[in-house]
Amino acid sequence: MDDTTWVDLLRHGEPAGGSYFRGSTDDPLTDRGWAQARTAAADGDWDLILSSDLQRCLRFAETLAEERRLPLTVDARFREMHFGDWEALRADDIPDRAALQAFWADPDGHTPPGGESVPTLITRVNTALDQILERHRGQRILLVSHAGVIHAVIARTLGINMAAAMRGFHIPHACRTRLRVDRGPQGDMRCICHHGAPG
Repeated sequence: MDDTTWVDLLRHGEPAGGSYFRGSTDDPLTDRGWAQARTAAADGDWDLILSSDLQRCLRFAETLAEERRLPLTVDARFREMHFGDWEALRADDIPDRAALQAFWADPDGHTPPGGESVPTLITRVNTALDQILERHRGQRILLVSHAGVIHAVIARTLGINMAAAMRGFHIPHACRTRLRVDRGPQGDMRCICHHGAPG
C-alpha cells in the first residue's frame, strides 16, 4: 500500500454578512460562495471528505459528498478560531486598537479578549490532523475548513509560527492548499505543502 497521503485543504467560499471576525459565527455561504467552492473542487479526486461543523463548510461538504458518493466525517476541531469579544465585529469596530495591532503583529502571543489562543487552535488542529493521517494513511482527503485552520497546518508543515504563516500565505475564499505526507524509513513524517488560489 502507498504510504503517501494527500490532503487538500479547501477554505469555504464567500459567506453571507461581509468581512468581519467571523470565527464561530455560523453564517451560510452566498450564491457566489457556492460557485467559488464548486469551481475549486471541480477537478478534485478524493477518497473521503472531512469538514468543519460550521455551515459555511459543512453544507458544501455534504452536497459534494452526496454527489461524489464519498464518506463524510464532520469534526468540530477543524472549525475556525473563536475570536471572543471580537466575534462578528469588523476590524474598524474594535475599540481597543492596541490589542488588535498586537494580535496582527504576534497572533501566537496575543489572544483576542475572551477568545481562543492561537496555541490552543494549533494544538486542536494538529491533534485532529494526526488522527486523520494515521487513520487514512495512503488516501486522498479533502478537508473543507477555514483560513485559521489552514494557516495552522501550513505553520506546522513549514516549521514556522502563525504570524509568518499569516504574512506569507494569503488564503482567499475557496483557496485550495495541498499537503503531501510521506512516511520515512524510520516512521517519520515528511510534509510538502503546495498552496494555490483559485484561477
